[in-house]
Amino acid sequence: MFMGSSGKWVVSDPARQIIEDLDPGLHQFFSINVQFPDGSSPPGEWFAMNITTVRKTMIDAESAIKHLPPAKLPKKLPDGTITTYWSTGTSLIDFNAKRVTVGPDADDGANLWREKGHQRELILFSDKLHDALQEAGLTTAKKFRARVSSEP
Repeated sequence: MFMGSSGKWVVSDPARQIIEDLDPGLHQFFSINVQFPDGSSPPGEWFAMNITTVRKTMIDAESAIKHLPPAKLPKKLPDGTITTYWSTGTSLIDFNAKRVTVGPDADDGANLWREKGHQRELILFSDKLHDALQEAGLTTAKKFRARVSSEP
């Protein structure tokens, strides 16, 4: 699982099958050809994935997130930081801080989702999906475990 140059998530067929098993019919998959800069291709089938589930599970106040108006954005973002644009400003999410907190119900419902109010690059997935991908020997984009808040 990785993000392609067009901003779409790309998954191998084994990853697609695991996601479909856990979230049947929730996401869209489109067969694509993956090619490395040298012209070679990885083995197997690959799919662009449209993650159709959007949920609000992250507790921003307990996460490494700063909300800034556009005029206050730093000229150069630290490595590991992504920006999310809102109608009233911008959010900076510092992934190097490894501090994202979700509510206790984050593992209820869909196993893969985009976080409401943030760019499509920010995806979250359940422990169940993480464990299934790991058990199958599949790798994902840069990740870390979120802290679960005891407060709803």
